[in-house]
Amino acid sequence: NAVILPALRMVWLTVQLARANHLGEIEHKWQTELESLGNRLFDEAAPLVCHADLHLAVSATNRFDFENAGQALTRWRDVAPAVPGLRYWGQIQSSFGQHAAFLGDNTRAIPLFREAMAAFERLSDPQSKQRDRLQTGAYLAIALMDDPATDAGEVRRAVEFVIGKLPDAAVRLAASENPNDRYAHHLLLRWLVQRGDPDVTRKYIEQREFWQTGEGHPWPLIQLYRGILLRETDPEAAVKLALDGADRAFSAQQGPTVNVIGACCRAVAAAWGTPWPEGEKELARLKSKLPAAADRIDLLASTLQSPEDPLDLLRGVLPFNFR
Repeated sequence: NAVILPALRMVWLTVQLARANHLGEIEHKWQTELESLGNRLFDEAAPLVCHADLHLAVSATNRFDFENAGQALTRWRDVAPAVPGLRYWGQIQSSFGQHAAFLGDNTRAIPLFREAMAAFERLSDPQSKQRDRLQTGAYLAIALMDDPATDAGEVRRAVEFVIGKLPDAAVRLAASENPNDRYAHHLLLRWLVQRGDPDVTRKYIEQREFWQTGEGHPWPLIQLYRGILLRETDPEAAVKLALDGADRAFSAQQGPTVNVIGACCRAVAAAWGTPWPEGEKELARLKSKLPAAADRIDLLASTLQSPEDPLDLLRGVLPFNFR
């Protein structure tokens, strides 16, 4: 029988974990094995171990275990960039920034995101440089828009760094069929509903007949935010969009993390007049799957009894880039 070398086994497990994280899955029977391999291979293959640890940290945030998400990266906190390599070192700083933002500490998160982006700027591979700067740039833009001390102009510039010049970027993204645009699209809509600009919002809504949809995260949020934008002028369409967001988040391919996003979509639709008879049962299921999110799910349950503003609900249940 062929023997699978530990390093190759670690690569395979990391690929499985990355796929599970993308779907919001939280149960990984081989997580202990991956952690053990990391301890064994640290001196031999530091970049490989760092890549795995980064995905382990994402797995913790998917469980809403924000307090402990950084534990997977503890050994990387004070290492020189040369140990994991500059790109992974930048991703470590970005991950620490994300963990701070999930806990609501944007004052700590913002400089970490900027430090990560400065590291990515030094990469020799232009594709890696562009991809990582845009991804962390989106995190920075979200942290800035959530920070009351950041003025509107700085937030807008941070959003434009990722999506392109407004309002043209809003018109383009509204009708984009490119799956690679979905996270930029989400960032645009998050900004429109939270900080917003009436002219950009108008131009986005003018493209309504060309709006596209896609599969997987963050399409449930895109649909919900579209509904929020339309709520005053077309309440019936707004409800349909919120319900569609919920359906997408509860599809068979999605795990409990994305299901919580779907529950928020469905709770908003309920607040807008479409009852959710199975809501109590569904929230109980999610609470059993995600014990670290119990308080947030309890807030969702109370909202079904006493509806509140959709943005207040999202802020209370879905931290950072989960909304």
